[in-house]
Amino acid sequence: MSRRGALFALVVLAAAWPLWLHAQRDSKPHAIVFDGSSSIEYWDIKASFPDLDAVNEGIGGTEITDSIKTEEKNVIAHHPRIVVFYSGDNDIGGGVAPKDVAAHFDQYAAKLHAALPQTKLVVISIKPSLARWSVAKPMREANALIQQHIKASPWIEFVDIQDQMLGADGLHMTPAGYKIWAAAVRPHLN
Repeated sequence: MSRRGALFALVVLAAAWPLWLHAQRDSKPHAIVFDGSSSIEYWDIKASFPDLDAVNEGIGGTEITDSIKTEEKNVIAHHPRIVVFYSGDNDIGGGVAPKDVAAHFDQYAAKLHAALPQTKLVVISIKPSLARWSVAKPMREANALIQQHIKASPWIEFVDIQDQMLGADGLHMTPAGYKIWAAAVRPHLN
């Protein structure tokens, strides 16, 4: 192959690589999708729920607005009957006001419901952490607002874990924390 041909092949490969990677994503239907920030990403869903057809689409460091941007490909593409969602502590930790966190949650929920009106949304409350103890009060405010907003939405269930969760590193959860989450979430997965 000539130098020019090799260069052309590299350019084509570089352009096609992101498309190939996207095609490799698991976008097949799953009964349950777990979505949200690092607390979801680090959760070994298969170990916690080995009997369920579930996929983990969590992405560390994200805020709810990031989840809205990826919702179509990370959640809706799976056509789940249930979505388990956790996000919000990065938002509050980054200075987003509780009312805005609740509004962003509303946007996430509305987008899901518009695309998949039969899908149940299970929301795990924003957990406090030692590393973000200074914003524990705004986290509680955001949880209260989210609970208030979903009262008129029978397809959304709220799992309140805010008094049970603190991880060893002060920010991320421990295996014991995930056991608490699994026990709290399991009743909502039917």
